[in-house]
Amino acid sequence: MEFIYLKAFDNMESWYFEVTRNGTTLRQIVVEANGHYIASNRKNEEHHFFLTDQEVDFGNSAYIQITKTEFDKVWKGYTDTLKYYRNRTKEALPIGAEVTGCIEVFYPQGVIVNIVKNNAVGVADESTIRSDIIWLMNWNITYLVRCIMILKEKIGKGEFAWIQNILLMLQFRLRTVMSKLCSIW
Repeated sequence: MEFIYLKAFDNMESWYFEVTRNGTTLRQIVVEANGHYIASNRKNEEHHFFLTDQEVDFGNSAYIQITKTEFDKVWKGYTDTLKYYRNRTKEALPIGAEVTGCIEVFYPQGVIVNIVKNNAVGVADESTIRSDIIWLMNWNITYLVRCIMILKEKIGKGEFAWIQNILLMLQFRLRTVMSKLCSIW
């Protein structure tokens, strides 16, 4: 697949994009004025996962076409800072490993899963996740009904701390999946 590489400037930040011919962004990175990076392959505290969900408008004059080499230089500058962490994670979680994690986001590359046990993020096999999601939806409906019954009971007794705990458990259950790992981010 052939990609287009773009750069844009905004408030002393440099934005870089790897985009398909139809305008779908696959990788995105921002270099802030202070030299910090925000990239689409790592969860950011403020911006969560940082990949545009809009197609790039190639007619927008804010974008300047750059070379793959220029994009990769910026991307590598960022990923080199994570090399130790990435190598350690790849050893612990080889491609094809069965993993359990929470769905973070659906990206064009696949489903991004937070593998809590290993403090890692990976791209999961979307085909196995789809079947898991159907199973989880059926299972979670039963779980949800049980939680609602408990919530009604706890509200009646004024036990509000229990309500927060049940809602947190429910949120985790609804996002948990098992899959085969396709890659580590």
